[in-house]
Amino acid sequence: MCCVNKEQQPVRQSIGIIVEGMDNAGKSTLIAKLAKHLADGGSPRQVQVGEGPPREGESIDDRIQKYLLRDIGEWIFDRHPVISQPIYSGVGGNSQNVNPRLTEVFYENVNRGRYIIIYCDAMERGMEGHTARPDKAVPGREHIDTPEYLADLAVKYQSRLEMYRQWAARRAHFVHRIGDSDSALLVSVRARLRWLEHSE
Repeated sequence: MCCVNKEQQPVRQSIGIIVEGMDNAGKSTLIAKLAKHLADGGSPRQVQVGEGPPREGESIDDRIQKYLLRDIGEWIFDRHPVISQPIYSGVGGNSQNVNPRLTEVFYENVNRGRYIIIYCDAMERGMEGHTARPDKAVPGREHIDTPEYLADLAVKYQSRLEMYRQWAARRAHFVHRIGDSDSALLVSVRARLRWLEHSE
């Protein structure tokens, strides 16, 4: 199965939230605060932790279809492969291209207000202070933050950061920089979420 038909998607999609950005940009910290903020307001969400590069034998398109077909209104996504895969492609042999039809369906949904996208930018922080993700120790997650991945990331960090910034200028609804007020962003995201829900 190579792509998702519109008829296959949930009849009434809620609003998904995606937090994007380079490694060490504060995504996990922001997601934890956002999840608590929404839960405190009566809108609890699960967090889809980033799954890293495709595993051996895994199709990135299959992962994308899985995300597109779920009830996105129940989730905060730590990256979405339609966005991050084109930027990170090539890491550790991860050279898979996303099916263009899946990209088209995803951005159709973005344009229809089905997603709120937040871009996190580390500014001058780079990879300073970066630590391996704790979920790396979970069975089945050994492919996360491998030495090869981190070495490749260090070499290509600046070029990928520029790609992210160009993408964010066109696509992100919010840009959050290291040092920005978390509380202001959380209130703004919640306000946009309510506005989109009432625009159904």
